Amino acid sequence: MSEREVELKLAIAEQDIWRLQRLPLLSAATRKKFPGSTLKSIYYDTPDLRLKAHGIALRLRENHGKWLQTIKTEGRITAGLHERPEWETETAANTFDFNLVPDHEVRKLLSDSSIHTQLRPVFLTEFKRFDRLLELADGTQCTFSLDRGSISAADKTSPIREIELELISGNPAALFSFARALLEHIPVRLEQDSKAARGFALVSNAVLRPTKATPIALNKRMTVTQGFIEIASACLDQLTANEAGVELGQDPEFVHQMRVATRRLRTAVRLFDQHIGSEQLAAIDTELKWLGSQLGVTRDYDVFLSETLPPICATYPNHTELAQLRIDMEALRQQAQTASCAAIQSRRYQQLLMATGAELVNLSQSPNANATTKHTESILDFAQVKLGKQHQRIKQCAKHLVSLGAEQRHGVRILGKRLRYAGEFYTSLFPAKHAKPYLHHLANLQSVLGALNDGATAMTILSQMHKPAGSALAQAWVQGAQQAYLAQLDPISESFFEQRTFW
Repeated sequence: MSEREVELKLAIAEQDIWRLQRLPLLSAATRKKFPGSTLKSIYYDTPDLRLKAHGIALRLRENHGKWLQTIKTEGRITAGLHERPEWETETAANTFDFNLVPDHEVRKLLSDSSIHTQLRPVFLTEFKRFDRLLELADGTQCTFSLDRGSISAADKTSPIREIELELISGNPAALFSFARALLEHIPVRLEQDSKAARGFALVSNAVLRPTKATPIALNKRMTVTQGFIEIASACLDQLTANEAGVELGQDPEFVHQMRVATRRLRTAVRLFDQHIGSEQLAAIDTELKWLGSQLGVTRDYDVFLSETLPPICATYPNHTELAQLRIDMEALRQQAQTASCAAIQSRRYQQLLMATGAELVNLSQSPNANATTKHTESILDFAQVKLGKQHQRIKQCAKHLVSLGAEQRHGVRILGKRLRYAGEFYTSLFPAKHAKPYLHHLANLQSVLGALNDGATAMTILSQMHKPAGSALAQAWVQGAQQAYLAQLDPISESFFEQRTFW
């Protein structure tokens, strides 16, 4: 039987579970409690993980003496809301039966002898589950499952402490509303990874790496609302994919990419807010601004320590004051990193993610999302208008860049960044041979403006040092570098404005 599973996953700490079980909010929504059960699941794949490569998770689960075969394929995960196809059938103990899988391509793949004969256990999950039937405020019904146990792969284990809100009927956005209500009492967090994804990560010894923005696939038949949902979802994916790396605090690139994702999502919200007309988008923009500021200070220190200071220290390797300056800056950077971690571990950040996820779900169900009448503006028409206006705006503001003050140039840089993000959002709607040169030259201009802004930021940081050791030398170096970048500004900006627009 084919189903589409829709569930919201929340991580919870062990010490908070007892409070959750006694929460009046949960009791008020409960319509029925079910006896607890122990679920043991064995996940199968080939030695080279070919099913995983095709986005398929295959498991056998024993429950009350019965065996269930479950097949799940890749779907969409947006702010912890998992939507994906699922096929579950009863089978004999430790036996596969793929004949009832309705999807021809999935059935063909699983039945392929080169795969079927190589299937073997790769990891297992074992957890105690407590289920409730909930009815939420708007009448939406869902299953509330509290899972406590572990994932095991060879000699490695990972704990399971999570809540699953699985939709039975009604509005998926209601799951976010209930999660936000829970968050007022219990510090739950949206869980982006399924148990299968976590198991495969254990098996493959996956190394956490910074996640950059991925290309966005739009098509010309999309409505404006559909286009926004695709763009915002991609930005949200990049944002949440870098959370864990920021918390580890080892690679500055995680902070950088999370900040980029924040800015891209803000750009998307501002591009579409007037057309969509949602009050919630304005509130989301405010919270994204807050998040960007929490990450921004750490990023400023990272840039100073990794880009501004190294060439100075290399030129004056025995300068003791520069060595002390590095030590002082690293201490300040650590303080900023701690503040960034606190921000993404806060209720406020989780509320932002949940609010954004709920808004995307609501928009997907709005009349404007799927309207295809001749009176509905397409994403292509919308993109052409927006890109044209932004191009003209930066063209007007970028005259005589060299003579502008640092603050004015920073304003032009922000305009260029928004134009570049918008261009990247819409690239799939236009011929690549025209889009690539334009965006390349825009990136060059943005790079020089960014270097000038980094220099201005460095001067501000150095001027605020309580211990000015090495500051004078560093400031003189930065000022010299600023003059070199200013000399590049006019030729690079002229080269950009000579480019043919691609829309």
